[in-house]
Amino acid sequence: MIDLDQNNKLLEFDDLDNQGISSIHIYQPHLSQINFNDLNGDSNYSEGDELYFYFTEPMDPLSIQNHSDHANQRLMPDNQSIYGHINHVRWTHDNQIAVITLTQGTTITKGQWIQPDNVVDLFGNQAIDSVMLPLTDSIVPQLVQVVSNYPSPVPGVNNYRLTLQFNESMKNDLFPAIHMIGSGQLNPVVPDEGEWISSVYPHDTFVTSGIPLTSEMDGSITVAISQIQDMAGNVIAPLSNIYAFALDATPPQSPTASILSTTCQSAIISWENYTKTTDLAGYQLYIEDNPVTQWTDITPDIWLSHQMQSYELSRLIPGKNIYAYVIAVDEVGNQSPPAEPISIQIEKHIPPKINVSLNYNQTPDQVLLSWHDYPVEELCGFKEFKVYGSLTSINSIDGLTPIHILDATTKEVLISQLDRSQSFFFAVVGFNDSNEYNADISALKWTDPYAGVIQTELTLYGDEQKQVYIHNNLVVSENGKLIIPKGTTILMAPGKGITIEQSGVIIADGTSLMPIIFTIHE
Repeated sequence: MIDLDQNNKLLEFDDLDNQGISSIHIYQPHLSQINFNDLNGDSNYSEGDELYFYFTEPMDPLSIQNHSDHANQRLMPDNQSIYGHINHVRWTHDNQIAVITLTQGTTITKGQWIQPDNVVDLFGNQAIDSVMLPLTDSIVPQLVQVVSNYPSPVPGVNNYRLTLQFNESMKNDLFPAIHMIGSGQLNPVVPDEGEWISSVYPHDTFVTSGIPLTSEMDGSITVAISQIQDMAGNVIAPLSNIYAFALDATPPQSPTASILSTTCQSAIISWENYTKTTDLAGYQLYIEDNPVTQWTDITPDIWLSHQMQSYELSRLIPGKNIYAYVIAVDEVGNQSPPAEPISIQIEKHIPPKINVSLNYNQTPDQVLLSWHDYPVEELCGFKEFKVYGSLTSINSIDGLTPIHILDATTKEVLISQLDRSQSFFFAVVGFNDSNEYNADISALKWTDPYAGVIQTELTLYGDEQKQVYIHNNLVVSENGKLIIPKGTTILMAPGKGITIEQSGVIIADGTSLMPIIFTIHE
């Protein structure tokens, strides 16, 4: 006995009505429906669009294979147009829907009838019925992905944005309704504005405007959307939990910094009493010429690790005021509110008065001026020494031109070719880099070393010919000693001489070969 079950399978029975162990499916599947998905939104069949073929039974996917011409041959429209030179086919997981993407070379047009040919189910039964290609898009769009401009966890910001990409062109005069639901005290509010942009298809991606996120919203936040439709008016059902992120918008406390020490070119600032949180990442250090009133577009100068609680600022300029801000930053990126800045100004010193030593040289028309104990290293902003000379006493350098300009490391100068018939006054003055100096000037008087009263030891040194000129009277007083080397010629000015007082000493050890000669020069 042979019969059909409710699923149209052949059943075999013996004489006692016992069912056989074999069954065969003999019901032919039907092509029941074709839907059009107009991905680029141009209302026409074009490359990249999709056609959905619905069958009443699971089909054999080998009867219409991907990357072949099966669709052109076995789902041929009545006008013999094609879906493309190479058919792009994918089957749904139940093998009841074949999705054909129109590819290069497609000539498909609306309104054509499709009659399956050699499209079979899993039992080899051929599909039947004819269905017309649809005139309009009836496929609901899909959300492809959601991304944000900040990774999770997100710090407190006012420009958080979500980007929602769909699989086709969307109605760009309608903004989706986006809601955020969080575990904090407040829920973020997404502005009813944004921008449609193009990723794959025209206006297939929506970017929200900036969403403010504050510490009252801290916690877990999920995103839901609704009111979204494609160009054909197909509406996506409301979607919940399309995206989730954690918000940590509570910033660390502001460090209070102070100046620990300074030198002429550096300053150490410290915030050693700052209480660090466990999620502290480090500190941003801002060095500004003026107090900051607007923090937009200002970038930190230095990044410091969370282990540091002091920093040395170098290459500072004495007299220039700078402002330092220390901002704490946690691991998420929250920054502490700016505290009052540290005002740092290295005092530029006005160089103090210089005590100069006047040292007579072996050559009588030279003098060595020195000031080796002058504390240049302690004077911030010190630039140079200027040496002044004059025939009259120097009480002010106004109107005077320096005879030497020396750098800060030079603390002596040799002055030569002095006229021994005259007296000279010398002064050394220190200047800072603002050309400031101490007006308390003290000048030293230089006179001919081979004239006047000798109270210590003096040796008369001459030039290479050992000629020594005496322009004025020379008196060797008590405890004084005058030494004249052998071979020296003493040339006395008319009317001038050398007087040896009681207890004064003159040593003139001439020899027959190297006599000491006293004579007069005109």
